[in-house]
Amino acid sequence: MEELCYLTKFRAILSGMLIVDDDYGLSFTLPSPYDEIADNIKDIPYDLKLNELYVTDYSQWQPKAYKKKTPKKRRIPKPYSYF
Repeated sequence: MEELCYLTKFRAILSGMLIVDDDYGLSFTLPSPYDEIADNIKDIPYDLKLNELYVTDYSQWQPKAYKKKTPKKRRIPKPYSYF
């Protein structure tokens, strides 16, 4: 676990799985009892050995990026000209 923390920039725990670097196709299974009690990466000891690696598609767990809404341009009517 300590080596994994040094080699990665981002780690998240979702449903007992450890997701690294926002790659939701690759996950580590946390062994018992950490799969149920670990809510934060700080709860997992550095000397823990991760034995299982899964290549799956958990893209539905990935948070959606919100686009910043741009305001619509106001349409200003042109003045009428009789000439």
